[in-house]
Amino acid sequence: MPISQLKNGLKSSLISAINDYKKVLKKIDALKEKIQFYEMKMFSIGGPTYGTDVRGVRDPYDNKLIYWIDKIEEVKQEIKVLKKTKNFKIILRFISSLEPFTKKIFRLNMIERKTLEETAKELDSTPNKISKIKYKMFDDWGNFKK
Repeated sequence: MPISQLKNGLKSSLISAINDYKKVLKKIDALKEKIQFYEMKMFSIGGPTYGTDVRGVRDPYDNKLIYWIDKIEEVKQEIKVLKKTKNFKIILRFISSLEPFTKKIFRLNMIERKTLEETAKELDSTPNKISKIKYKMFDDWGNFKK
C-alpha cells in the first residue's frame, strides 16, 4: 500500500512529532549560538588599568564575569529543559529503535526533506525500496506509540 493510502492518523502523528523535534533542534541551535555570544562577551571584559588609584573601588571586573557566567548557565538550563520534553524524548527513542539503513532514510527523507529519488540515489537504492521502508517506518511508529 502506498504511503498516500496510509492511515492518516499514523502519518500525521509521526509528521507532527518530526516537526516538534525539528523545532526543538532549531531552538537548541539558537541557544547554542547565544552561549557563544555570551562567551565572547565574557572573554572581552577588559582588565584593570594599572597605575591608577583604585582605593575604595570594588573590583567591577568580577561582577561582569559573574554576570556572563550566570547568563551562560541560564541558557544551558533552557537547553536541558528542551531536551527533556516528552515529544523530544519519544522521537529520539523511536529513532534509536530504527535499523541503521532506516535511520538514514529517516534523516534524509523525513528530517532533511529530500525526495524519494534523491534519498534513493544517495543511499544507492531504488525509490520503491525507500517507499516500502518509509511505509514500514510509519507502521512501526504506530506500534511504538501504543
